[in-house]
Amino acid sequence: MSATLISAWSETVAREPGAVALIEAGTERIFTRADLETQAGDWAARYGAGLAGQPVLLAESNGREWLRVFLGLLKAGATVVPLDPGEPPAAQDALATALRVGWRWSGGALVPGVERATRRWSGSC
Repeated sequence: MSATLISAWSETVAREPGAVALIEAGTERIFTRADLETQAGDWAARYGAGLAGQPVLLAESNGREWLRVFLGLLKAGATVVPLDPGEPPAAQDALATALRVGWRWSGGALVPGVERATRRWSGSC
């Protein structure tokens, strides 16, 4: 199989955009494939610049937000590193350092990971 996950998702959306993709627990709100595609595209447009090829740690609880960010990261060309959000911060930092993660989705924001925060600018690319 040569298709990427994001291209398979795009084909799935194109086939039946109005199909139910997610029912949000607690609120019972229904999101269609097209809804999630739009939200992921909005996420990628807002946060995705410069993420292509970058590993990004995603420690988010299961649900619409996780799916929106996951698809947005894929649209931006990032390499998603999913992590249990229940992991203690020290364990998340250790994993981020071991994997040389430059960015982390945390608390509803894209923040520099340990690797990016400790790396010093050398003045050249």
